[in-house]
Amino acid sequence: VAGDSRDIQRLAPGEYDFIFSCPPYGSLEQYSDHPADISAMSEANFAEAYRRIIMESCALLKPGRFACFVVGDYRNEDGFYCALPAQTIVAFEEAGLRLYNAAVLLTAIGSLPMRVNRQFLASRKLGTTHQHVLVFAKGQPKEFLKEWRGNLLTKEIG
Repeated sequence: VAGDSRDIQRLAPGEYDFIFSCPPYGSLEQYSDHPADISAMSEANFAEAYRRIIMESCALLKPGRFACFVVGDYRNEDGFYCALPAQTIVAFEEAGLRLYNAAVLLTAIGSLPMRVNRQFLASRKLGTTHQHVLVFAKGQPKEFLKEWRGNLLTKEIG
């Protein structure tokens, strides 16, 4: 399915057991110059579109199910962090889900040690080699786990 994620309910109607996304980190990597592409939007427009996408997606999630977003932070034009992990948590809470698990995904160091020296000397900015894995629950996960275990048991016996 291709389309604007803000129209997810029209593009992929139904109920879902799990949502997974690794959205654009603001304008860190711009995918296109199309006005509907959130990676090409201003910081404020990105934040608004991002919240809407999360809200619309979570409405499709069945109760007791999970959503996982892998996000990293990015800097705005002035060099300050935009707090994308925090924005993600707030958006999910506004959609009625709560943070259930969190982990750090370490990424390859690659050329970071070479790049960060010049970056730090010029601006006192540190380099990062991680992303945040945020898992949210809709409703009470224990209800889903009971159902899941029951289905698993039925499949093993039947």
